Amino acid sequence: VKYSLLPKGEKIAKLCLQFELAVLKVLKNPSMISDKPSPANGGNSHLLVIDSREDKAFAERLMDTCQSKGVPFLHKDLPAGDYLFITADNNYVLPLLIERK
Repeated sequence: VKYSLLPKGEKIAKLCLQFELAVLKVLKNPSMISDKPSPANGGNSHLLVIDSREDKAFAERLMDTCQSKGVPFLHKDLPAGDYLFITADNNYVLPLLIERK
């Protein structure tokens, strides 16, 4: 039995692949993963990535809050969305993308 996507599904799959490749390109540089898990955040090895094009005042408040709570974060250009989460050890993008309007 052969399965295939309908044309609409193929279009969505191509867009998903483009997004994944764009995120991997942003995260390709291993030097950007420098934060260690913090006891203040339960030792989680996840990082919040904040889009550098996000509203400056809001991003600064969020980064200040992250620092005060021990939440590791990065401030980078993202190909889509305002925030996403990655694992610090393997550069995996977690399946959650936040777009703030």
